[in-house]
Amino acid sequence: MPKALIIAPCFEIATQEWYPWLVYYLAPQLKARGVEPVLVQGDKATRENVWKLLTDEEIRAILGVGHGNDNVYTGQNYDEIFVSCQYPSETIRNRCFAPVSCLVGRGLLPDMVEKGLGCGLGEITVYVFYFQPGVDPLQDWVLALFTKSEFVYAISLAEGKTSGEAHAAMIKAYYDAADKIRDIDPEIAYTLEADADNRHHFGDPDWKLVEGPPPAPGKYICPWCEWSTDEPHLMKDHIWNMHIWPELQPCWLPRFIRKILGCPIKR
Repeated sequence: MPKALIIAPCFEIATQEWYPWLVYYLAPQLKARGVEPVLVQGDKATRENVWKLLTDEEIRAILGVGHGNDNVYTGQNYDEIFVSCQYPSETIRNRCFAPVSCLVGRGLLPDMVEKGLGCGLGEITVYVFYFQPGVDPLQDWVLALFTKSEFVYAISLAEGKTSGEAHAAMIKAYYDAADKIRDIDPEIAYTLEADADNRHHFGDPDWKLVEGPPPAPGKYICPWCEWSTDEPHLMKDHIWNMHIWPELQPCWLPRFIRKILGCPIKR
C-alpha cells in the first residue's frame, strides 16, 4: 500500500482552519482509496520529523499545508522544512510534493524537479481563501469550496489517475465551486478561479501514485463523493457534515436565519 505524508501544522488562523480538513477529511478519503495517510500534526510538523519520516520509501506523496515563499516551505511555527538547494535530494526523489503554500511554485518546485521530484503543484502567487470566523471549519461551507476543490488532486491520485489528469480535475473543481458561489459572492468566485490559475503543475504529468484500480469500496458508499466505509454511523456523519449541512447554508434557508448563521447574503 502506498503512503502519503500529510503535513498538518496548526498554530495560526490559516493552518488552524485547514488542519481539521487535512486530518478528518483528506486522510480518511485517501485511506478509503487504499493510500495510507501518515500524519505529522501540530508541533510535530517540523523539518526534523518530516525528514525522518521520509526515510520510509513507501511514502510517495507529500501533501498538507504550510506557509512559504519563493524558495521556502514551512511547517509548525514557520519551521523551515524545505529550502531550495538545502535539503537532501532523496527526501523528494520520485515523489509528489503538493502542499498548499504561497509562492513555492516560483523557486522551490523548479528546484525540486531539478533534483529528481516526480511531480508536484506550486502556487506562483499568494494563495488566498475565505472562511467564516467562529464557524467549525468542517461545517464552514465557504471554506469547503477551497478545501474540497484542492483535495480533488490528492484524491484523484489515490484513484489511479496520473498527476496531469489529477491536476486538470482539481482545476475543474475550483471552477465548478466558483460557478456555485458566483451569484452569492463574486469576489469569492474570482478568488477560487485565481487560485486555480496560479496553482501550476511541475514535473512529470504521467507520474502515478498507485498502479491499477483502487481497492474494493466499503459496504456503504457516499452518493456524492464515493467515500466508503463499513460503518453506517460513520457514513451518516460524513453525509451530514460534508454534504447536507454545507449545501443548506447558502440556498433555501430564510434570509434572517442565514444572517444569524453568518452565511453570505446575496447582494
